[in-house]
Parts: sequence; structure tokens; C-alpha cells
Amino acid sequence: MMKKKLIEYEKEYYPFHMPGHKQGRVNPLKGYDFFKMDLTETDMSDDLFHPKAYIKESLDRAKNLYKTLKTYYLVNGSSSGLMTAISACTKRGDQILIQRNSHHAVYNGVYANGLDPLYIYPSYNEELGLFGGINPDNLRQLLITNPDIKAVVITSPSYEGLILDIEMIAGIVHEYNKILIVDEAHGAHLFFYDFTPDSALAFGADIVVQSLHKTLPALTQTALLHINSNCVDIDIVDFYYQMYQTSSPSFVLVASIDSCINYMTSRSLAKQMAYKEMLFNFRNQIKQLEHIGLMDDDFITQLAKSKPMYIKAVDPTRLTFIGKKGLLDGKGLDEALQTRFKLVFEMASLNYIVGISSLADTLKGFGLLYDSIELIGAMYCVDEKSSCQTDADFGIIKVVDKVMKPSDAADYDVTEIELDQAEGRICSDYIKVYPPSIPILVPGERITRSMINYIKQLDAFVIHGITDNKLKVLQ
Repeated sequence: MMKKKLIEYEKEYYPFHMPGHKQGRVNPLKGYDFFKMDLTETDMSDDLFHPKAYIKESLDRAKNLYKTLKTYYLVNGSSSGLMTAISACTKRGDQILIQRNSHHAVYNGVYANGLDPLYIYPSYNEELGLFGGINPDNLRQLLITNPDIKAVVITSPSYEGLILDIEMIAGIVHEYNKILIVDEAHGAHLFFYDFTPDSALAFGADIVVQSLHKTLPALTQTALLHINSNCVDIDIVDFYYQMYQTSSPSFVLVASIDSCINYMTSRSLAKQMAYKEMLFNFRNQIKQLEHIGLMDDDFITQLAKSKPMYIKAVDPTRLTFIGKKGLLDGKGLDEALQTRFKLVFEMASLNYIVGISSLADTLKGFGLLYDSIELIGAMYCVDEKSSCQTDADFGIIKVVDKVMKPSDAADYDVTEIELDQAEGRICSDYIKVYPPSIPILVPGERITRSMINYIKQLDAFVIHGITDNKLKVLQ
């Protein structure tokens, strides 16, 4: 039974992955029976879409806390918030500028609204296969040469914890009277901690979407959609908000959102202080190791000496391990940590691994991770690429040949074809490595030989859109 498997996982493994409550190690809903809380809209309860009682009071508290024009509770995750934001800020067929390494939920918003996406490509470190930030000159030029762009969508922090200069980006976007949407799914905690950079809400983003469950003690699927400026029509947001949420929103998830925010603002100070001390002690311990380290501001500064990265800061809560004296066999280290020490990370790349820490982590958990890294970390640091690494960059996003809008690809008949025979054909589905769920190919894009070679070398990873070495193309 599934229940048995979930209980076994909790007993056997320690999670350096989402959700941020770390299997209930911090549980603001502790003591409550979820089944007794699982209600529906009645005269005696409330309605998330038309709140009049305690849900309205909760939403008003959130709006006042975040100092937004309106804050929405999301029970379908950040994905629904991103699709709501994109739909509310565009009309069918409009142009939209998106960061090419956006999450596939952004592309779903583009697809669903028949939008014409233009791409801004982030800086990229080829050795690590690591995306950086946005060149402000490129952003400005795209807005000048494409005056019909209605909105700009960027991601900050990235999966690796890299934070963009939102204030600079917002200034440029607003200079050309466009709307800035920030996918801050991995940064809900930034608002609360005094030891991290601030949230995009503080730097002029018009709409910000945050996943509470990724880094804070809230149940999976819980997220927030913030309206942060008068240039967004709230009535239109209301319309699409209800479209992308379930018609029967879970009262348990709504209660989890409310309890999480309440916990972070009024009950977690001691826990935050303890977490801060554990986290930075751990980071300082790792600095003493010879072969393996954690991505931090100094590391990004060093990378930027050879090529600009356009990164403002690194989120210290994100545990992205890299090699100090060469490349790191990310996949090998990830598998060793899982099988030998029962430590499960959020993501393994070819050249680094990503762990998520939160205030729910324990001293024992950090200690086990340090001991494990100290014991075996050096074994997975290599001067040259190992056999499990490839000549292709993990998560590679090259300049693509967009033949048609993604939604137009839906108008064509589709056939399946062997991957090796797909060169020159037009992709009809998303091809993406999960995680981080950034599309390598989007419907309507031409498939190149380099993309085929790259996909073939990723058999150790979970690839969506490829089945039995076949992918779908337009006839």
C-alpha cells in the first residue's frame, strides 16, 4: 500500500529536498486531524474564491504582512500561479518575453494562451553547465526592438539558489512600460529570514509567485500569488485565478498556508535562529574540505572573472555542492549519498548536486551530511569528466529555431519517430529533464543534431517527452 511505502521512506531516509517541513519535523498543523479539517464550501464554513469569514481574514493578514495589493492562496502550486499571472497580463496571440530556462509551467501559460514567446538567454558557464542571470543590455535591446511585448517573465532564485538583480531588471522593464512577473517558487523563505537576500517583492516586481512548500513548513501544492503594483488588473487576475484552481480547493491546504505564514511570523523566531547557526556552521565546516565545496557568493564572483554571470547573490540556504579542484561527478555523488547514507537530494546535475535546507532540518541531519561528504566527497571530484559525464552541458539551452508558436503545433497531425531520425523535424511535445523541468525543446521548435546527441547521453536522468527512444514530431 502507498501509506506503508510513505511511512517506510520517512523512517529510512533523511530529506535534503522539498517540502520544507521535512516530513513533519516542523508541523504548524500538529495535533489536527486532517480528515476533520477536510471540508467543502458551506454556509457555516467559507469559500476560497468568495471569502467572507475566516479565509478572508487570513487573506487580509497575508496582504498586510507582504504589503501587496492582493495576495492569493494557491492550492494547485506555483504552476497555477504562473499560468494565472501570464493569462492575466496578456491577450491571445500577444508577444511575451521569457527567460529561456524557465520552468515548464511558464511554457504552459504561453501554450494555453496562444502567445508568441520571445526568449532572453541567461549567462551560461559551460564547464559546470550552470545558468546565470540576465545581461541588462540584452534585455533592453529586446524591449526596444520588440515593442509589442506585453510582459517579461524571469526566474529568481534558480534551482541552484542563484538570485538575480530584480531591482535592475524591474527598472528596465518598467522603463518600457511592461509588466514584470517573477517566478520566485524557490524563494518563499527570502521574505522571512534576516540572513538571506530580500524577496523580489522588495525590488519592484509587479507579480511574484512563491511556493511555500518548497522551503517553508507547508504542505505540498501550497503557494502564493502576489500582486505588487497597480499596473496589474486585479479583476482579470481574479477571473484566471479561479480558472486555474480546482473548483473544490482543499481546506487542509488553505489551513496549511495560513498556519505556515502564522508560524513564520509569530512562532518561529527561536527555530530560525537555531537554523541560522546550524546552517552557517555547516557551511563553514564544508569550507575546510580540500576537494568539495558549496556554491556561494565568492564562487560566483570567481566564475564571473572569465565570463559575466549577472548574479546578485547566492541563497545560503541552498546546498549546491561543487568540486573545488575540478569537476564533480554529481550523479555519482548523489547515488552514493542515497544508497550508503540514506540522504536524498533534490537534484543531481552532471557537475553538481542540489540540496534544499530549511528551518525544519536538524543538527543530526546536518551532521550526517557533513560526515558523509567528508568521507566520500573527494572520491567524486575529478580533474576530467568521468564516464557518467558527457560532452553535452546539463540543462543545455542553445539558441533555438522557433518555427511556429507552441500552440500552433497543436494544429498539426503528430507522429512518433526514432530519436536518431528526428534531425530537422519539428517537435510537438516538451522534452525536458526532470528535475529541474526546464524544456530542452518546446513544441514548434526544430530538432538539431546537437540536441539529439545531448538527449541520448542523458539516459541516467529522468527525461519527459521521450518514450522507448522515440519522441513526437509534426507530420
